[in-house]
Amino acid sequence: AVAHPSPSLTPDEVVTACMDALKHNNFPEVDSGLATCFAFSNDMCRAAVGASLEEFLKYARNPVFQTMVCCDEWKAGPVNAVGGASETRGAMVT
Repeated sequence: AVAHPSPSLTPDEVVTACMDALKHNNFPEVDSGLATCFAFSNDMCRAAVGASLEEFLKYARNPVFQTMVCCDEWKAGPVNAVGGASETRGAMVT
């Protein structure tokens, strides 16, 4: 089953849901992990990769994205603010 966003999820829970889904990308179905990431993406991200799950799946075949798909393990590092927040955007983080 594909996980879906919820206002009740914390940022850490969102990262965990997406990364665990990618780690087990083909369970319970092929590319269900990528479908989870697409479900959590915002409209701007979706527009940048073709706006449909099918286009996102094509995009996600790039070598950089594939380092996360079916990975052996993952670990979230600290979030570091690299720029101040503006009135229209939050702080940029890495």
